[in-house]
Amino acid sequence: MKLGPDGAYYKSRDEEDYVSGFAVEHVVDTVGAGDGFCDRCNQWPD
Repeated sequence: MKLGPDGAYYKSRDEEDYVSGFAVEHVVDTVGAGDGFCDRCNQWPD
């Protein structure tokens, strides 16, 4: 689950964890970023 600037939370059958967000100096283009994030999460091995 995306948590905006606070990072992301994930859970599988075997584990769950939180990944911290981080600041960037210059955002270039966020178009498709959420789609790419969700696509990778859907392919995560169980």
